[in-house]
Amino acid sequence: MSVQEYSLHYDSLARYAPSIVATMQDRIHRFIAGLAPKLTESCATAALQDSMDISWIQAFTQHIEKGKHRQQGKFVIVPEILSDPFAVSTPVGESIIARWVYRGYTVTVCSRQTSADLLELDMMDFDAIMGMEWVAACDAIVYCRAKAAIFHFLDELPRIPLEREIDFSIDLLPRTQSISIPPYRMAPAELNKLKEQLKDLSEKDFIRPSTSP
Repeated sequence: MSVQEYSLHYDSLARYAPSIVATMQDRIHRFIAGLAPKLTESCATAALQDSMDISWIQAFTQHIEKGKHRQQGKFVIVPEILSDPFAVSTPVGESIIARWVYRGYTVTVCSRQTSADLLELDMMDFDAIMGMEWVAACDAIVYCRAKAAIFHFLDELPRIPLEREIDFSIDLLPRTQSISIPPYRMAPAELNKLKEQLKDLSEKDFIRPSTSP
């Protein structure tokens, strides 16, 4: 028997024994007691939330069951129920309630793995809609007119370019005096950290010693 079938059977029998399920907590407790052991622990934890009612725990159990089945395929994350569900507006003017989140789901882009918390929406037109926070975390640039995105995955700093002649000058106003700034004395710990950073950048050929007079 599936969870959906069990839920329908449970609701039907509860009408004939109102004294046994007099309160919402009683209904939830007896519903969980009739579940398979592999579902009981997750549902018992979810039932501790103050806003939980029988319809939510039944829907949560169905999602847990679907998650167990998905573990045999590509989807291996069991969803969590949101403590504060919210409505999402669609382009056609409808609203969808987001109640479930798949945390830490791995999204692969350009053979690189990224992590995202996916909210489940009851939609058929899209496989996934990635938010701006995820796009920003991937250091991506979105071109709306071209309907394209460029992802930048930078592991190491690039090396400095090869030496080449560049004409460079700074034009000063007449009678401009040299700027004199007193030396800044750094704390020993701060100075050591700066030296380590400079050494690391120098070993990667990202910087080199100054040759200015």
